[in-house]
Amino acid sequence: MKKLISLLIFSVVLISLCSELPIQLSLPNLPGQTQGVATIDSGSPDIFVNVETSTSEIRSERSLQLFFELRNKQLYNLRNVHFEFYDYPCFDVAGNNLTKDNCGSGGTLRSNQSCMWSWRWNSSSSDIDRTCSIKFKVSYEATNSIFQDIAVLPQAEYNQREATGTLGSIPIQFTSAKGPLSVYLTFSEPQPFIAGQGGYDMYINYNNIGDGFFGDLNGKITLNSSDNINLNCDDYGKVGSTLTLNKKLDFINGRSVPTICNFSTSQESTISIRSLNMEINYKYTLYGSFPITVRGSS
Repeated sequence: MKKLISLLIFSVVLISLCSELPIQLSLPNLPGQTQGVATIDSGSPDIFVNVETSTSEIRSERSLQLFFELRNKQLYNLRNVHFEFYDYPCFDVAGNNLTKDNCGSGGTLRSNQSCMWSWRWNSSSSDIDRTCSIKFKVSYEATNSIFQDIAVLPQAEYNQREATGTLGSIPIQFTSAKGPLSVYLTFSEPQPFIAGQGGYDMYINYNNIGDGFFGDLNGKITLNSSDNINLNCDDYGKVGSTLTLNKKLDFINGRSVPTICNFSTSQESTISIRSLNMEINYKYTLYGSFPITVRGSS
């Protein structure tokens, strides 16, 4: 009886410990394989990319399982999402296991939406051990927007606020882009600006804050000027109050040459705060790779 009671107590303690300890599930080791995982960080604030393999080593002419996840990390849609392997030595792969274009709804991933799938590849015949770098790319399109308040004061009010130290109390709001293309505005002088004057400069700054590459941005960035300034920008064509980028932007070390704009302010009898808006359309391509070792049959 004492042995039975001791056995029951041990079983209860064991069950209790199992319920508290974390449980880790792993893929089973297949014959001729060792377990391995390859996880890829996309290097973009827009999209999460995860690639896992059932093994890091595989025998010649054996199969390999690959698991994928793409997830939209932003509040806006990612369109024309495209996944593609473009270099896959050591493997004989069917064409339908190389590209993925139908994630989400017709290739569009909505905010926080994920796309998961798996493929099975067969390794090529080999007499010797080979470690191969499997290379892929992910591309997508997105639209982002920013705004910047422009504050203009008549000369008399400007002088009064300057004398009383209240120029900085004017509420001026702005936003910056959320994606890999960081676009923000700076000015030659601090706001507010004086009504009826010219000689002001505005700079449009462009930074690539991801690890990928942009498609041609010519014609993809538009700026709608506020109605309290008359704005002209180098590298932008102008129709009415809308300006459109009309040159290619080249990025070196993540930066492109800023656009220089000049503007004059309108005549105002009272304080005028208007918003300048920009729409940014871009295609972004990311590259990644992971190694797989194929053991030869010799």
